[in-house]
Amino acid sequence: MTEERGGAGYSDGQMRYLALLARQYPTISAAASEIIKIEAVLRLPKGTEHFMSDLHGEHEAFVHILNSASGVIREKIDTVLGEKVPPQQHAELATLIYYPAQKLPELKAAQRDLDAWYRQTLLRLIELCRFVSSKHTREHVRGCLPADCGYVLDELLHAHFEDHDKDLYYGEIVESILRYDRADAYIIRLCEVIKRLAVDRLHIVGDLFDRGPRPDRILDHLMAHHDVDIQWGNHDVVWMGAAAGSPVCADGGEKLSSVRQCGPAGKRLRHQPAETGTFRRERLRMQRRGTVVSPCPGQKCQ
Repeated sequence: MTEERGGAGYSDGQMRYLALLARQYPTISAAASEIIKIEAVLRLPKGTEHFMSDLHGEHEAFVHILNSASGVIREKIDTVLGEKVPPQQHAELATLIYYPAQKLPELKAAQRDLDAWYRQTLLRLIELCRFVSSKHTREHVRGCLPADCGYVLDELLHAHFEDHDKDLYYGEIVESILRYDRADAYIIRLCEVIKRLAVDRLHIVGDLFDRGPRPDRILDHLMAHHDVDIQWGNHDVVWMGAAAGSPVCADGGEKLSSVRQCGPAGKRLRHQPAETGTFRRERLRMQRRGTVVSPCPGQKCQ
């Protein structure tokens, strides 16, 4: 069956598609600008993609790998700071970026001249943020900046400090941050932006559950992540089946949990919860009620 042709030799389906495009790009200039933008973006270097698997409820290990991007951030710190900066300062900056809220008070307490340290740290974070943002368009970087200080960070990230005509302008921005006691807030926000830009997309390749004590916290982090996809593993399927009321999955999950928790000669493995009867208790509770229930009915899982 041949589709009827519309105006200018286009099919009716093509004309409907063009009509929708015309709403978004009503002029030749608008359409051409979008084409130029897309072609330019396609020529940017491919962003970093991070693959993780077999998390198994080990929340603390997962968070550290996520914060460090499996060493990607430390590698970029070494590139930006170079050999002239002592290795200890490389490590301190890396830890600050991984855990800014926890590490910042410790580093501040060790400084003799806090304002000088603030200036140095802000400039290093700005330079590092520029480096990790080099694969992205300025529009994308702006979208990653926090709303409450996006303008200031955008100005600093795209400043040219070698331009003497702008030294006073950008120097005053940094001094104002110090003067109004906003250095801590800007350091923390820069650290979060660096982690956000260092990895474009996160791929989870199976098995969030079993063994470790807090898979729920891992799920909370994944739900808050900017771009993630998940391939469920066999351990995840067993847990979801048990939560949905399957006695077979509940029995299987109980056996998996018991096997994983006991090592040679009955010794308990590291990071394991003391109790192994979770699946059995849940199965018996559901059997008594005769209903299928969700893991946390009516409320957010804790």
